[in-house]
Amino acid sequence: MKKPLIVLSGGGTLGSVMPLLAVAETLRSEADWLWLGSHHGVERAIIESAGIAYIGISGGKWRRYGDWRNLRDLFLIALGFFQSWYHLAGRHPDLFISAGSYISLPSAWAAKLCGSRVLLHQLDARPGLANVLMAPVADKITVVWSKSLADYGRKAVKTGSLVRDFGHPDKLSACHHLQLSPDRPIILVMGGGTGAADINSMLAEGWPDLDKCCQVIHITGRGKQAVDAESSDYHRYGLMEPPVLAMAYAASDVVVSRAGMGSILDLAAWAKPAIIIPLPHSHQIDNATPILSANAGVVVEQSALDGKLLVALIKDLVADETKCKKLGTNLKRLLASDNGLVDEIKKLLV
Repeated sequence: MKKPLIVLSGGGTLGSVMPLLAVAETLRSEADWLWLGSHHGVERAIIESAGIAYIGISGGKWRRYGDWRNLRDLFLIALGFFQSWYHLAGRHPDLFISAGSYISLPSAWAAKLCGSRVLLHQLDARPGLANVLMAPVADKITVVWSKSLADYGRKAVKTGSLVRDFGHPDKLSACHHLQLSPDRPIILVMGGGTGAADINSMLAEGWPDLDKCCQVIHITGRGKQAVDAESSDYHRYGLMEPPVLAMAYAASDVVVSRAGMGSILDLAAWAKPAIIIPLPHSHQIDNATPILSANAGVVVEQSALDGKLLVALIKDLVADETKCKKLGTNLKRLLASDNGLVDEIKKLLV
C-alpha cells in the first residue's frame, strides 16, 4: 500500500523547524516526507541530516511598515508559489504542514491548489502574519496557547506541541561529555537557533563576576560575539547540534534564553529553571507573559538589564534550589508535550 506524502515547510530560523522535525520522527514509518525550505537557511543541514528530502524555494517577508523591500519580496513570494507548484503538482501530496514561516506562505497556497490538505501549527501566543495569511487554505490549525483558539475560530484546536527526543542523558555523563565539573553551577546561555547579540554583550560585560562562581555554556550564534576569556569555565559554541544541546540541557542548572517557542518548549520538556529575556518589540513578549503569570520563569525585559544585573539574577537563582525546582515544574506543567498534534495529523490523513 502506498504511503501518504506529507510535505513539511518552514525555515529562516529554527523555531518553525524543530516541532515539525519532531512530528516527522514520531510518524516516520507511516508516511513519505518532503521539506520545502529556504535556499540558504540554517535549517537545511539539520533537515537533510534527519534523512528528509529537501527542496529550497524563494520567499519574502512582508514588513508591516513602509519599506521598498516589500515590493521585491512580493515578487519572491510569487516566485516561491510557482516553484512550490512545480515541485508538488506531480507528487500529489496528501498533507501540507507548516508551523508558521515566511517561506511557507507561497507553498501552502500551492499545496492547496495541488489538492493537499493543509495543517497549520501556531506556536507563538501572538498570531504570526504568515499563519494568518495561510489560514484561509488551512483545514485545521493546531495551537499551543489557549488564547490562540479565539484567533483562528472553528478551525483551531489546542494540542500542545512536540519536541525532538534525543534521550535524557544524566547530568554526570553530560558533564563528562562537555568537559564540565558537576560540582560547580553550570549556566547555559543561548539566544535561540541563531543566537542573540544583545545577550552575548551582556554576558561579556558581566563575565568577570560570573567567572568566579559558575561554569558557562554559551551558544553565541554563528559569527556572533563571544566572551573574550581564556577561562576553562567558559565554553563557547557558535551553534550546537541537537544531540549536543540535549547534553547541555542535562548538564545545566539554570538557563538564560530568549522567549522563542522552540527554546521555551525545550526548557519545558527538561523542566529547566530559566531567566527569560524576550526579544524587544516582538511576539516573544506575548510568549513570556503567560510564563510570568504562571511563575514558570524569571521574565525580565531587556531594557531593564545590563551585564551586572544579569549576573545578579543568575547568582540569586543558582543559590535558591527550591525556586529553581518550582520554576521548572511550573514550566513543564504549563507547556506539557502530548500527542494531540499527532492525533490531528492522523485525522487529516484518513
